[in-house]
Amino acid sequence: MLAYLAFGLAGGVVGGMLGVGGAIVIIPLATVLMAPGKDVLQAATMIANVAVALTAYRKYGRAGYVDWTFARPLVVPSLVAVGLGGGLSLVVDAR
Repeated sequence: MLAYLAFGLAGGVVGGMLGVGGAIVIIPLATVLMAPGKDVLQAATMIANVAVALTAYRKYGRAGYVDWTFARPLVVPSLVAVGLGGGLSLVVDAR
C-alpha cells in the first residue's frame, strides 16, 4: 500500500509541476518494482488522471488561466486520440 501512495505522490508532483501525466512516473516505477500487467497499470493511471485533471482545472480556472479559445479546440481531438491510443495499447504486446 505504501508503494501505491509513493507512486501516486510522485506522479502527482511531476504532473503538477510539468503539466504532464503522472503515468510517466507511475507506470515505469510500478512495472519495475511491482510488475503488474501493462494494461492494469494503464487503466489505473487513466483513472487517476481524471482526478488530476479535475483538480488542475479547478486550480487553474480559479487563477484565471483557462483560455477556452485555446483549450476548446483541443478537447475533441484529444478524446479521439486517447480512445485510439487506449485501444491500440490493448493489442500491442508490452515487450
